[in-house]
Amino acid sequence: MEQLTLHKDLTARQAINEVIRNNKKYKYNPQRFIQMMNVQDQDKLLLKIEQLIQNTDESVLGTLFIQVKEKKTILTIEDLVVLFGEKWGYSDSLLNIANERVKKFNEWANGERFLIELI
Repeated sequence: MEQLTLHKDLTARQAINEVIRNNKKYKYNPQRFIQMMNVQDQDKLLLKIEQLIQNTDESVLGTLFIQVKEKKTILTIEDLVVLFGEKWGYSDSLLNIANERVKKFNEWANGERFLIELI
């Protein structure tokens, strides 16, 4: 199991950058994710993240399924929303959706994908 070390006060923008960096590390270029998150305003970014997590489009989930299945320790925005979403002002409802997705990703990867240490 891989260990990720993140700053305990990670901002939403830093989280997006961390997901992109991690995905590229595993030779996956999250171009669609990058385009969706290409907003400068913090409030708009938080809204984009919320919309992404609430999206139930099977093509999006299918892409995530393939990536998590192949690259078990790939990081998703849902992983970080579970950790930081409350600080970013997200509702319990959105946090629950993110948490359920993370559980599903862990199942797809046949177990917990990584350990995150906050410093």
